[in-house]
Amino acid sequence: MSVRARRSRSELTRLGRVDWTRRQYWSREGSSVVPVDALVDRAEATVSVGVREACCRLGTNGSSFARAARDLLFIGGVRLSGESLRRIVEDEGRRALAWGRDEQMLFDFGGPEESAQRRPAVPRPPGEPAALLPSGRVDPRRTVLEVDDPVAGRVMLMYASMDGVQTPTVTDREKIKRRVKAQERRRVLRKGGKALRPLPPRTNGTDQRWKEMKIITFYNQDKSWRHVAATVGDHAVAGRLLAREGAKVGLGSIDRIVAPVDGATYIRRQMERYLPRKRTALVLDFFHLSGHVHDARRAVFGEEDADGRAWADGQLRALRHEPPQTSWRSLLDWRGTLRAKPARQAADELLGYVGERKAMLRYAECDRHGWDVGSGPMESMCKQLTRRLKGRGMRWDRPNIQAMAALECLYQSSQDTPYWKSQLLNN
Repeated sequence: MSVRARRSRSELTRLGRVDWTRRQYWSREGSSVVPVDALVDRAEATVSVGVREACCRLGTNGSSFARAARDLLFIGGVRLSGESLRRIVEDEGRRALAWGRDEQMLFDFGGPEESAQRRPAVPRPPGEPAALLPSGRVDPRRTVLEVDDPVAGRVMLMYASMDGVQTPTVTDREKIKRRVKAQERRRVLRKGGKALRPLPPRTNGTDQRWKEMKIITFYNQDKSWRHVAATVGDHAVAGRLLAREGAKVGLGSIDRIVAPVDGATYIRRQMERYLPRKRTALVLDFFHLSGHVHDARRAVFGEEDADGRAWADGQLRALRHEPPQTSWRSLLDWRGTLRAKPARQAADELLGYVGERKAMLRYAECDRHGWDVGSGPMESMCKQLTRRLKGRGMRWDRPNIQAMAALECLYQSSQDTPYWKSQLLNN
């Protein structure tokens, strides 16, 4: 194959005038080919993959799409309106969502960029065989998941958690109001002689201003690695998402899985259904448990009562360090000393909460193995994924919430580089 021509061309796109040089290769057998055309989307798109990536990085980190558009012009010299940038970002989020759903390969634990930031693998005693994959390779997950367990020895340990977080949505009533205002503005413009395209069909809004998004997180012991996914679907959809993403990270062959959750009934049921029961320790987040204990304290003793604080500290100490049967008996004995009806109702609520989750009070086991008993990484991820969605005055359509969350999940899971490489290859 020989070089047929080297020439400079200019293309006028919506982004402005872009000058670039392209090299064309030609052979008698294979005709001609211009490799750079795929990189700049010359044949198929008016916005290159590089500009799309810049829009997504600025759009997910900024406080508004209009400000992200100004930053894009300042940094890259690319002129876009805030509305155009918003559409690019949300369309890319839907594309990222489809990419994550269709990706069937095992999650890459051994990427060179990520490995440089991880802790070194624990040295293996002489003569101990390394775990092998079916292909005969050493399992790369050991570099990030292997821990020294005081009880079980060297094992691969992974944490899995699920939680729900409220996101602001556009209600159907708000959409109707917006439509009426848009039609009024268009009538004024038509009277001025301006030709307008017809409005697109109105999409339906939600019945409430806030709707829950479910988030799933997998991470290792020292929090140096994580994989995140989210859905605006119901609890059944979240359960299927847990199973799908768990298969990606190879959850079926992990030695031990610890699942600290807040105790919500639907979360507990989905975790029990889709996680391997014999290798999963479902743990009630101790912070949520302490919140219910202090709610009972305030109802019985009052906010500032010293005896009440001493009682709460004692009960939490028993729940944390003693067997569940012992702490349960202590709560029953305390309930028997109460006479006032409001106090007995508060005690019954606490007993109901703890009794329903008695099997999750595995704190003594967690202490023996060195496992975490809190869901702090999960709570932090809820804030990270909704940081862009919960700005002042913001309202979103449900599909756009899903799209923005999908992009943020890429960055939180360190999957943005593989994703953008795949977009270059597909164009």
